[in-house]
Amino acid sequence: MARAPRYAGDAVGDAAARGPLARRARYLAANNALAASGVEAWVSALVGTGIKPQSSHLVYAFAAY
Repeated sequence: MARAPRYAGDAVGDAAARGPLARRARYLAANNALAASGVEAWVSALVGTGIKPQSSHLVYAFAAY
């Protein structure tokens, strides 16, 4: 969880570090199997199984025809 900035200068420093940190993370995920595995596990936990399509149509109602 992100921490709240204590003063404006703190938020500016965090914003300035965001770009280099993102580049390093992308590089590691692309070039390091352990980092890529960690990213995959984190994304899977975040997304879950995704959207599961399920029909709301009552198929059993048409079974008699």
